[in-house]
Amino acid sequence: MILSHKHRFIFLKTRKTAGTSIEMGLCNFCGKEDIITQEGIKDEALRKSLGYIGPQNNTVNFFKHRLVEIARIPIQGFANHKRHDPGWLVKKHIGKEIFDSYHKITAVRNPWDMAVSRFYFRRQLVGSEVNENTTFKEYLRITPKNDLDNSRVYRINGKSVADTYVRFENLLEDWKGLLNKLNLDYIDLPKAKTGIRKDKEHYSLLYDDDDMEIIRNLCTWEINEFGYEFEDYR
Repeated sequence: MILSHKHRFIFLKTRKTAGTSIEMGLCNFCGKEDIITQEGIKDEALRKSLGYIGPQNNTVNFFKHRLVEIARIPIQGFANHKRHDPGWLVKKHIGKEIFDSYHKITAVRNPWDMAVSRFYFRRQLVGSEVNENTTFKEYLRITPKNDLDNSRVYRINGKSVADTYVRFENLLEDWKGLLNKLNLDYIDLPKAKTGIRKDKEHYSLLYDDDDMEIIRNLCTWEINEFGYEFEDYR
């Protein structure tokens, strides 16, 4: 998640949509007062190698804490802004006035394709309940439903709060369009979290009809809103 007071935008980060690359690109334009959330070790190393600004200003203002967060302070300390915080939580943490008036950006991807990418990503995470022996069918049934529905990040009470969508399927063109819209100089989009999936078979080959319907039911809003279809190469 990025909050730029300098350029008056908020980036709400979804999963497996090139969100880390977009975040790194946008942090290049941030000032000292802007919020940039913490990434993983490898991604922070990449950000540093590119000479971009790293994580900063992540502690939530005490007066913006929720009651449950205040109760946790003696044990966990002050709440922090996190990379995949949903819009409703970002709004509470930064305040309605800033949230409503700043330009909000997010990234979207075909949900059937995203779920496969997320599956391979989760399998290589240390401590994940998903491992190299977990099948895709098992993954769809044990993973939290919120993990598969990206729209929860940028929808509040069922309505999208995003002003601009960067589509994974049209990434470079939408990236150029975003920078133009924000009146920012063009920079190449950094490549983050690449090389995780060695198998490059089409995503549809992992699905059977029941699996396909699980994603259709979970991600109905995104599928309808962006006209996504299941490309069947089975």
